[in-house]
Amino acid sequence: MKKEFVAVAAIAIPFVLMISMGGTNFIIDLVAYLYPAYASVRAIETEGTDDDTLWLTYWLIFSLFKLFEGVADSLLQYIPLYTVAKCTFLVWCFHPSFKGAQICYDAVIKPHVVPLLGVGTADDKKKEK
Repeated sequence: MKKEFVAVAAIAIPFVLMISMGGTNFIIDLVAYLYPAYASVRAIETEGTDDDTLWLTYWLIFSLFKLFEGVADSLLQYIPLYTVAKCTFLVWCFHPSFKGAQICYDAVIKPHVVPLLGVGTADDKKKEK
């Protein structure tokens, strides 16, 4: 047997077993945690704050998503292709080209939650005066 086939089988068989045994959550968790954690550490070590804001926003949206998902899990499991949609949403949220977490924050949290907390940016406070 060729070494390439053995290597592909050694990689593919565990993934197929994980998926068949309900391991899609594990794969999605890898997608949702691994790269964002790596990028967050890199952002902390850079001088600027733009990337810090990007990753803080991602972790906020991700946390709220996981909270919502935990409550609604019994209903969400019946939605066809929910796992694919969930993975796509999370990648959209953290991918720097899309900045989906920032879009979610600007559309939902900033107009509805921030005023309830009584917090805002310095620009918002200047506009009030």
